[in-house]
Amino acid sequence: LHVQTESEKSIEYLIKVKTILLVLLLVLLLFEAFFIFLPTEKEIKTKTKELIDINKELEKRIKEATKKNEEQALQIVEQSKLAQMGELMNMIAHQWRQPLASISAISGTLSLDIMMENYKADFFQQKLNEIDELSSHLSSTIDEFRNFYKANKELQKESLKKIVDDSLRIIAPSIENKNITIDIE
Repeated sequence: LHVQTESEKSIEYLIKVKTILLVLLLVLLLFEAFFIFLPTEKEIKTKTKELIDINKELEKRIKEATKKNEEQALQIVEQSKLAQMGELMNMIAHQWRQPLASISAISGTLSLDIMMENYKADFFQQKLNEIDELSSHLSSTIDEFRNFYKANKELQKESLKKIVDDSLRIIAPSIENKNITIDIE
């Protein structure tokens, strides 16, 4: 009986030790939960909030950069339009120089004839008709340039003879003043 009691005491002792170890383990787990995992969870929440704030700031910067890029693109388009308008003005000026010189030459010829009292009505009428043709050409030049920038324009066929004749008619007074003759066959 005595052997059995010692065995029972030993078992009881082991149960007490196991119970104490279990309690200590539970205390350790609770300690770990309160002092290790909970701060880590708070840190995760803090870092998550920081990431959200950083993302909002980045989105704001992206919107600002996009807006700035759009403004720069619009500015480039406007500058391009202004450059095209400048080129258009240069082309119109170039197209107008010869007809204006021709009108000036005709006017000078008519003025000289009046001053010398050597003018004929037929000659005057012919020269006035030439001025009208040159004026019409100047007007059509503006229309051609205006239509050049229009979308959906229709192609038109022009004969080379008509283009040459129109060009010669424009420069005829200047050529005549320099005693140049052109024969077209």
